[in-house]
Amino acid sequence: MAGKKRGPWTVIKSFLFWLHKWLGLASALVLTVVCLSGTVYVFRNEVVELLNPSVFKVEVPDAELTLPLEALIAQVSEASGARPRSVTLDPRADRSWVFNVQREGDGRRGSNLHVNPYTGEVLPSDHLRGNDFFFWVFRLHRWLLLDTSVGRPIVGWATIIMLLLIVTGLVVWLPKKWGKLKQRLVVHWRGGRRRFTFDLHSTLGFYSALLLFVMAFTGLFWSFDWSRQLIYDVLQVEAPQRGGGQEAPQRGVGQDRNQGKLALASDSVQGLEGAVPVSFLTYAELLAKADSVLPYKGVYRLTLPSPDAASFQLSKTHSGFFAYSGNDQLELSRTDGAVRALELFRDKPLNEQLAASIKPLHTGEIFGTFSKILYFIACLIASSLPITGFILWWWKQVKGRKKA
Repeated sequence: MAGKKRGPWTVIKSFLFWLHKWLGLASALVLTVVCLSGTVYVFRNEVVELLNPSVFKVEVPDAELTLPLEALIAQVSEASGARPRSVTLDPRADRSWVFNVQREGDGRRGSNLHVNPYTGEVLPSDHLRGNDFFFWVFRLHRWLLLDTSVGRPIVGWATIIMLLLIVTGLVVWLPKKWGKLKQRLVVHWRGGRRRFTFDLHSTLGFYSALLLFVMAFTGLFWSFDWSRQLIYDVLQVEAPQRGGGQEAPQRGVGQDRNQGKLALASDSVQGLEGAVPVSFLTYAELLAKADSVLPYKGVYRLTLPSPDAASFQLSKTHSGFFAYSGNDQLELSRTDGAVRALELFRDKPLNEQLAASIKPLHTGEIFGTFSKILYFIACLIASSLPITGFILWWWKQVKGRKKA
């Protein structure tokens, strides 16, 4: 009796299942390591802060009055031997402020010094507990602890395979009849170990697919030069000039490009015709003006101007459990607090918003702690998928041998 003729959709799904199986087996070890290390790294900042309370937390005096920022800058300059380039102000009263200085021997990012804003004490932060461990996890995630010229392309191609696995997995997951869709949406706990393992693989994979696709696609930004340029081309934005090294930007990928639009702070009050001694507003007065322009709770990052600069730049990012990572940028006149430039993240075109959000979209910081929890769960699921997939394949191999 002739076998039943298979339709084109069945043939396509069979091929995609075959592709999904062998790509998954080929990349299982690398993807398990990459996803598991990514899971550990999601809450890196929170864990380091928890392990170093004497650096990140300070005692709040009854008056809750911080020292003038001018005095803190002077104390940091004296303690470090270098004038701070920027300072990050945490809106939580019991948190230290972070000053960035560029000292001899520092890399292009400089060094971060944690300072008690109430006393001016520079807190010992050269060797934070947990930093070495998380740097090891970072290297494992990015390069498998190998030389970057070897580990980077391996992880990059594994990331491309992960994208293919997500797409093929979704197609294979689709039921033949829509009436059976409900069965695909739940894990059957009492269906036997094979059914349970199958559901862990397919059902949890379905629920995490969107987040995993976003993580993998944005991860390609750091995998290959061509993939980074491709992302910029797709978003139709100009790639910013990057310095040496392979490190991911500390903030949004498009930050350098965005800040270039506010490049007025180099204007100087010196050398102007008929110039008279100028009285600048204090930082407290400038921040009060900034609060009136950007009236929400958030983290300020101040780019500290040269002593004679006529204007002052800052960025502000929302803070809280559900806080979008996009930052607003503001430039104020130091003489009267007038707004010289204002760039609100929400007013940017969508393509520029996406370009500036590549890193938080990859790390889970895009919506603060809320999205990091979702990413943590999705990464755990991703770490399990190669394992459950391999178990299912192995059981089928064993079953086939028994029949033979």
